[in-house]
Amino acid sequence: MKRTLANVKKFAGEPAVEETRWLDGERATSLIYHFEPWPEFDFEVVGDANGFWIDGGFVRREDSEVPHVEAPEELEPWRHLLSEVRERFGPLEEGDLWYPFEDHGLESRGADDVMYEYDVKFSWRMLQMIRVDPRWPDGRPA
Repeated sequence: MKRTLANVKKFAGEPAVEETRWLDGERATSLIYHFEPWPEFDFEVVGDANGFWIDGGFVRREDSEVPHVEAPEELEPWRHLLSEVRERFGPLEEGDLWYPFEDHGLESRGADDVMYEYDVKFSWRMLQMIRVDPRWPDGRPA
C-alpha cells in the first residue's frame, strides 16, 4: 500500500481538520485526527503537493498546556513530545533513528550534583520511555 493521503483517509476515515499550508517553501496538505484516549494531542499526517505522505506524528493541541518539568526524571511517557523535551533540556544526542521511532540521549546534573545520562525514546514524536544511567561526577569510575 502506497503512503498517500488518500490511503490514510481510507484507513483512518475523514480527518477532523484538513488544511493546506506551506512547508519548506512547498505546498503541503495536513490531515489532523483527534483520538479520545489522548485529548491533549492530535495526530497529524502531512502530504506533499502530489498527495504522498511526507511526515506524520503527534502534535499538542492548541488548547492543551505543556506539563512543566524541572528535571528529566519528571518526564512521563505519553505526556511529552520530542520538540518539548528539546525545548526544555536543550539539544539531544541522536541515537537510532528508524522512522517513526527515535532514540536520543540527554545529560543533566541532578540535585545530588551527579551527572546523569538519560535514554529517551520516541515514537511518532511522542515520548515512549525514559531510562536513567548515573555517571560519576567527574565522568569516570572511582
